[in-house]
Amino acid sequence: MIKSTFYFVIFFILFPLSIVFAQTNEFRGIPWGEDIRNIKGMIFKFNQEVGVKVYLREKDENRIGEAPISFVWYGFYKGKFFSVLISFKNYSNFVYLKESLESKYGSPVKLNRFIDNYIWDNNNLAIFLNYNGIKNEGVIRYSYSPIEDQKKKDLRNSASKARNSL
Repeated sequence: MIKSTFYFVIFFILFPLSIVFAQTNEFRGIPWGEDIRNIKGMIFKFNQEVGVKVYLREKDENRIGEAPISFVWYGFYKGKFFSVLISFKNYSNFVYLKESLESKYGSPVKLNRFIDNYIWDNNNLAIFLNYNGIKNEGVIRYSYSPIEDQKKKDLRNSASKARNSL
């Protein structure tokens, strides 16, 4: 009995969790936290906010499976890879992408019962899926928590210092 319980835990609980965690350490071959200087083919697009620069990737595939996407933006905070923004159009692509995310990361949490906003929170990675039916467009946003947390901490410290000049 103990042996069968052990195998059950290993194969049906720990093994699937290890797959989810293993799948969250990179996006399209770029490890989270990687320095921009180590990544070839990145094209600077714009400064988003203090310390954050957004890039496009040369020869990036403009589809996820069968779903066409408008663009993929890669975010770097202080030169470290920490976020991705994927834009897409059409409800059918939303449904397809949601099913794809569920198959890779499991069931999401729906943030609002009236709006198509979902979140997956897996092993230092938060993934947000949003769809706006009025505009007929949506986004997927990946956010690497360790760097996102550092960004928030740096902002609080900076704001605290700025209060002296008010």
